[in-house]
Amino acid sequence: MKLDAKAKGIELDIFHGPPPKEWQDRNDSIVNDDASQLPTLSFRVGRTSITSKALGPLTRRGPYDLIVAEQAIRHLELYRLLLRPHRTRLGLWGHGRTYTADIPQLQERLKTRITNACGWFFGYTPNGVTSVVEAGFDPDRTTTLFNTIDTDRLRIDLRQVTTDDKTNYRRRYGTQPILFLGALDESKKVPLLIESFKTAAKTNPALSLVVAGEGPLLSYVLDQSSQATGVHYAGSLSGKDKAIALATSSALAVPGRVGLVAVDALVAGIPLATVQSAYHAPEFEYLRPDVDVFIGSATGSDYAQVLTQIAQRERRDQAEPESPVLPLLTVAGMSDRFIKGLIGWAYSEDITQK
Repeated sequence: MKLDAKAKGIELDIFHGPPPKEWQDRNDSIVNDDASQLPTLSFRVGRTSITSKALGPLTRRGPYDLIVAEQAIRHLELYRLLLRPHRTRLGLWGHGRTYTADIPQLQERLKTRITNACGWFFGYTPNGVTSVVEAGFDPDRTTTLFNTIDTDRLRIDLRQVTTDDKTNYRRRYGTQPILFLGALDESKKVPLLIESFKTAAKTNPALSLVVAGEGPLLSYVLDQSSQATGVHYAGSLSGKDKAIALATSSALAVPGRVGLVAVDALVAGIPLATVQSAYHAPEFEYLRPDVDVFIGSATGSDYAQVLTQIAQRERRDQAEPESPVLPLLTVAGMSDRFIKGLIGWAYSEDITQK
């Protein structure tokens, strides 16, 4: 992104904090040499995690014409940035509204008030941008990013999967594997997944469940994989290993929160089974019901039935058109939209004339 920005005449510095403590067990964070980590203080108020990042490195490296911060009211540095002069030169990057948790109405109002005080909004998805516009934000000062993973890399990895790769995967995990891909935590409803799979396997003994990921429920998954027939733990999958699992599995099963795994499913052409939830992340909107995603209720018997049915379904029916959003889901496209948003914002503030 920094190189893309520089080609457009923009000098871009990237600062970030450490992964939240509740995410550290996932072991899926990376260090980016193009970014600088800020010293960060973390503490809890009740059940809410609060962070405060040191802004000294920004002050020393600046001043900046524009600053983009995360749209997160639990990050105290956001309030310090709002107190600086020219707050219309502070933009926010985020979901738009709160998708993944119930929060008090007062907190949502605070998020809206802070968002509306800023100069630009970069939203993950169209619905997120719509939500801030409906709450009073100027639609001409928004950018829809279409948040995504590196789909170009995933496509290359999928093309390199061979027949032997699939054969070996089935020898190891069974002839009709279902794949879970994600964090092993409460938000993904891992116990519901495994109990539902056990019920589905009684109807179709050929089914197997491959669980891939890390997190606080890892010991539970390991216990189940040693005790329950057909349950396998595959560790964390990435690159070619993830591509083999996606290319070979009958379906993706994520009964809990669906986020960027939606993009994995679309690129691989694999149906995804989940449950009706108010807590799916913004990327869930990329999926078309009964085409890309099949939704049950959060009961073991109902979700087991969804797993049974989806495992029998052919990988994306060739008669069905490819998802219309899929061409937009590239890192290059996301970077380009962000940079175009910065340029539009800079012109709106007359920064380009200085």
